[in-house]
Amino acid sequence: EEFRDRYNFSGGRLVGSTAAFGAPPYGEEVLGELVYAPSKGSTYCTEDDYNPQFASGTNAIFVVMRGNCSFVTKVRVAEAKKAAAVVIVDNSGILTPEDVRRVVMASDGWGAAVTIPSIFLAQADGQPIIDALQQGKELKVTLSWTLEQTADHMQVNLWTSAGEKTGSFFLADFAKHALRFKSHLEFQQSYHVEELSGQTTDFNDQCWDGDVRYCEADPDGAGPITGREVLGEGLRQQCIWDTALAVDAVTKKPDGTDRSPRPYSPDF
Repeated sequence: EEFRDRYNFSGGRLVGSTAAFGAPPYGEEVLGELVYAPSKGSTYCTEDDYNPQFASGTNAIFVVMRGNCSFVTKVRVAEAKKAAAVVIVDNSGILTPEDVRRVVMASDGWGAAVTIPSIFLAQADGQPIIDALQQGKELKVTLSWTLEQTADHMQVNLWTSAGEKTGSFFLADFAKHALRFKSHLEFQQSYHVEELSGQTTDFNDQCWDGDVRYCEADPDGAGPITGREVLGEGLRQQCIWDTALAVDAVTKKPDGTDRSPRPYSPDF
């Protein structure tokens, strides 16, 4: 009860960022028991780094800390240890819960092999959970993937990459449906940008001007397209998108009637 009361201000609900790999369809839920084991020094990046304990048949949701390797690596290790899902807690202490919602848990090129979902929480939300688990408290949670909406308005934010064909195919198919909602749907398109965790040098031309904080995965391995080119194309598309939204910000037609904002244009 003491732990539950701590989150009464949010109705017991914490909001995080969902991974772009292993994610379930929206509307799905994972009910399970949170499981934590301390790292031996590798920050949950290797199978021998920690030993989670849980009863056979438990739907175990592992809680691990961010750092030293990609999100994908942490989740792959947890999946190999029979986790049903993973909660990754930020280790910087800088990101607020609102900041975390804008973090992209992007794939490092190996995300297609992951079959379990994972989420990312701010340290302010996740550390009390870890503290409670270390004190021996039993915590059961439901991970839920839902779209935020009000009575007559829905916000949809699509995270994609200029190097992913599936994103382009989805947008082309989604356009005809989005246009039917008119002003009831606020659609925002965003692009993956990831950091080369644990690296100080860009060896594979994945990053913008060699800065390892702004990178994209190489979409074709030994092929001619680089992650840096994907990042640049995403930036170009984002500029076009933002410019189109700025033009559509005019809210009145010449006759004085309201102009409904365009939720999505099939031209982009």
